Amino acid sequence: MPNPDLEKYIAAAREQKIPDEEIKSQLVRAGWPESDVIGTLTPKSTIGTNLPPPPVPRFGMWVAFQYIILFITLYLSATAVGGILHEAVDNIFKDRLDPYDYGRSINNWLLNFYIAFLIVGFPIFAWLFVVLKKQAIEKPGIKNLGARKFLIYLTLVGTFLIMIGHLIGTVLSFLNGDIALSSFFHLGVTFLVAGSIFIYLLLAVKEDRKAE
Repeated sequence: MPNPDLEKYIAAAREQKIPDEEIKSQLVRAGWPESDVIGTLTPKSTIGTNLPPPPVPRFGMWVAFQYIILFITLYLSATAVGGILHEAVDNIFKDRLDPYDYGRSINNWLLNFYIAFLIVGFPIFAWLFVVLKKQAIEKPGIKNLGARKFLIYLTLVGTFLIMIGHLIGTVLSFLNGDIALSSFFHLGVTFLVAGSIFIYLLLAVKEDRKAE
């Protein structure tokens, strides 16, 4: 264990800009063991100590705003794609015994809305996706953005609830004996759209956790 008096003397000598070799010679001539002098003069290694974490980069509200718009357009794009696919399933497995089809006008309006949004909104989603992906590669600290993490986990929960809810509904219909072939295709559409988003974001979360 270093001698406190020896440490104080060396510190005072260094403040006077006296070279370490001269300090060592003076102390050895004065009777101090050379090993003690060398041990006190040698700077303590920092190997093995916990280094302080680097400062967390701060990003402006503009980046958070971009992520909010990205996920809003994602939700609407997924709804539009799912709606178009569900409508296709209904047309393929249309009930031939029903001559009326009261909801056809509403379905046509929704279908036109879905197509219109994909024409207008999907390019916005695609552009933001590319821009933010590039930013995350260039500035990995963006992955720790609170808004980004919140939206990712919110979407994971939402897509999981959509899939599990539709699955429970399909199983319940099967158990009640009130199910058609189209129900399985509707379930497949839900898992295709919501499941794709869920899996992609789940892999993104795992990748983020590896980088932590």
